[in-house]
Amino acid sequence: MTCESCESHDPDELVLTDDDAEPSITDGLLPPWRLLVVDDEPTVLEVTEMVLKGHRCAGRTLSLTLAHSAAEARDILARDPHFALALVDVVMETEHAGLDLVDHIRHQPELSAMRVVVRSGQAGRVERDAVLARGNVDAYWAKTELSAAVLRQALCDTLRAAA
Repeated sequence: MTCESCESHDPDELVLTDDDAEPSITDGLLPPWRLLVVDDEPTVLEVTEMVLKGHRCAGRTLSLTLAHSAAEARDILARDPHFALALVDVVMETEHAGLDLVDHIRHQPELSAMRVVVRSGQAGRVERDAVLARGNVDAYWAKTELSAAVLRQALCDTLRAAA
């Protein structure tokens, strides 16, 4: 997926804008919400991009950076810790790679304000209650429960809570 509405940007970062949206009084005043999306399934990353394309939360556009593994996400965060939210798959390189990434994020002072949402396509293997009991995630979403509308609404709710 390419970003045709951007003049220039980092090729690893997709800036999503809504060219058809009516101008808002906040356009140009507030930076986009920066999201780190971490998933080892390319299809999930593609669908996430499509669902969020053109979506706005609280008058702000969304800027997505994609990571195909927890290791890649750690590298990205080491270079640039300025993300509002990380959307992290639980099972990637290992059974708990996503949860290990969450622990890493929560132990980095420069990442303390970042919201962290985990999602899993294998809810039976990783129980929601066990993940939430850890106390270091803002939300847990089962991929099977996330229609496009539900994902957009839940994402905006989580971002608004961060503001």
